[in-house]
Amino acid sequence: MTVRRAGAPIQLSISGEVEHPHDLGLDAIHQLSSVRTGHELAPAGRVVPVGALLELAGPAAGAGYATFESGDGHYRASVPLADASGKGWLLIGPDAGGLDRSAGGPMRLIVQDGDTLCWNVKNVVAMRITNEKEPDSVPEDPPH
Repeated sequence: MTVRRAGAPIQLSISGEVEHPHDLGLDAIHQLSSVRTGHELAPAGRVVPVGALLELAGPAAGAGYATFESGDGHYRASVPLADASGKGWLLIGPDAGGLDRSAGGPMRLIVQDGDTLCWNVKNVVAMRITNEKEPDSVPEDPPH
């Protein structure tokens, strides 16, 4: 479990079954980003496709899931790599400060048209690539 301490620099840890683990600071994340219009779950702003992060890290053969963790360590969602890569993006907000916490910042995972709204993790600090699904910290059938 990765927990972001108050005042710590904003970063995303990419680890697990990857060729190239990374700890990306907000500047590096911004370099991978583009501008996207709004989504019903979050405002417009800068986004990074999860596919671009996976390309950077190079998932190992046999990897099947990306598990995203929140900065408070209480929320985790394990998303099939195909869904994360094809439909997932990190919303980082319109400025170098990241997305406002009230909107799930400083980085928020959105899996557009995902199987469950619980895949939309707020305050993301870690993406761990695994061979098997890890337990989510949400109910299997959430009340959304």
